[in-house]
Amino acid sequence: MELIIKKNRTLSELKADFNRYFSFLKIEFCTKPHRVKEGTSKKFFHNTDKKLSEISTKIKEVSVEINETMTVGSLENIFQNEIGLPIQVFRKSGPSWLETTSTDDWSLEKQNSYGLMLSTKIHQESVKEFDNDATK
Repeated sequence: MELIIKKNRTLSELKADFNRYFSFLKIEFCTKPHRVKEGTSKKFFHNTDKKLSEISTKIKEVSVEINETMTVGSLENIFQNEIGLPIQVFRKSGPSWLETTSTDDWSLEKQNSYGLMLSTKIHQESVKEFDNDATK
């Protein structure tokens, strides 16, 4: 996938573009950099209604080629070092979103597949538990 970084785009637009390709992953934009395998407190996430131009004048307008074999750590490094826009990747786990800090060395495809499996398994177990309770 190609993600177009332009200063007039909002963070929510970039998140939606990314999520179209990786539906069980999401990116959050951070106000400060972090290292690979390091988490970010929610208080350091940008409001997604903001345009890139509102965040920083130093953000580079580029086209980022993202493929499924790329690791989470690589993606986070590209955003932080080449664009000037720190991000944190999250994986879906049922109804929750978890930071991928301990699995930053996994590919985006592996992360997304694992998110699908976790979300499907949790959903199936919840439905099964609800059905069991309803028949009692």
